[in-house]
Amino acid sequence: MKKKIAWLMITGILSAGLLIGCTNQTPEGPPEQIEEPTPGEEESQLPDSREETIVIEGMEEKITTYFYNGDLFTTYVPEDLAVAYEDSDMGDIHWFYANYQGNKLENVFLQMVFLPEDVKEQPSLAGENSILPFLGIDLASMEVYEDGYPWAIEALRGIQRGTYAYLGENEGRYFVFVLQYPVEYAEGFRPRVNKVLENFQWTETKAPLALNE
Repeated sequence: MKKKIAWLMITGILSAGLLIGCTNQTPEGPPEQIEEPTPGEEESQLPDSREETIVIEGMEEKITTYFYNGDLFTTYVPEDLAVAYEDSDMGDIHWFYANYQGNKLENVFLQMVFLPEDVKEQPSLAGENSILPFLGIDLASMEVYEDGYPWAIEALRGIQRGTYAYLGENEGRYFVFVLQYPVEYAEGFRPRVNKVLENFQWTETKAPLALNE
């Protein structure tokens, strides 16, 4: 289980540039104490749920998605993903787990980490000051990923695949999205994750994930 790291320590490392040693940890799923939320209040102009289409192995598949209010953002989430939220020293963390036929897979997830507003210096995914060890990811197992999402400032992926990390920024607030799944789940899980990201809107501006210039 991940250990909470005092944010004072993290801020000091990010701002002062102290060396962070790579750990031998691998992602272990969610922290021990996670509050299971219900989707937030729906905006009047948006439906509670809607029918959408994803493509799996070249075949279209109809799915139902439900509206989710994450405070900083809203999105639509496929009904076979389970959502959890944690207010932690690392910031606001939202988890989206594969939940096929009621079986929640804790090693198949999208993790959204919105760093605290007082983090003004851009964090890094790679190098000596990487933030990834604080998320339980072994930096030595990661490599630069050139084919990331267009909004990502920086992207890494696992050398053996199955783990992806993306750094982004919106209105001065930094965030890290982590994807974790065994390769055999890629065909079904990745299209569902992309649906969450396609429907993503920032609450204040109603803008989608920003594109890099």
